[in-house]
Amino acid sequence: GGAFKIVENTGALKAGLGSMAKKLSGKELLLAPLCVIIFGLVSCFAGCWEEFLPFIPLICAVCIAMGFDSITVFGGAAAGYGGAVTNVYTVGVAQGIAELPIFSGMSFRRVVFIILELCTIIYAYLYARKVRKNPEKSSMRQIDLTRNDMLDLSSLGTFTLRQKLVLTVFFGGFVAIAFCVIKFGFYIDEIA
Repeated sequence: GGAFKIVENTGALKAGLGSMAKKLSGKELLLAPLCVIIFGLVSCFAGCWEEFLPFIPLICAVCIAMGFDSITVFGGAAAGYGGAVTNVYTVGVAQGIAELPIFSGMSFRRVVFIILELCTIIYAYLYARKVRKNPEKSSMRQIDLTRNDMLDLSSLGTFTLRQKLVLTVFFGGFVAIAFCVIKFGFYIDEIA
């Protein structure tokens, strides 16, 4: 959680999301599936859940700025966590208790993850489209209207090389963790 907050404080996430949002201008609905996929993959392979807490205000603000509501994309983390492939906190611990080989049954869990992720992507896309078309249909409408952290995408600065490097290292860490868990059998001690 602390590392996530440090990355957030660099402004890289805000600039990266702003850059992605600007590139998707006219195709904003693609942001919902993209966020679901990113959250899902990180939860599925690196076991993130409460680590997303520092990002909630930023993601909510971006979603509202894109014409959605504040809950549009958060199902991705749940799909990844529920269909976890190499999540040491759920799969690893449970298999350790059950005295099963750590991360056995990975092929089945991949299929479960893909199914959960596809269902979540479809739902998030349809929900985003519905809310964008008619904001009154949002289940968060009244709460979102009281928010004071609205984001103006046009006011965001450029996405600098430094910020791109920060995000590359940040997401590269998740890839390294997933690779080491699968290839070298890393568990809680090694990941820590």
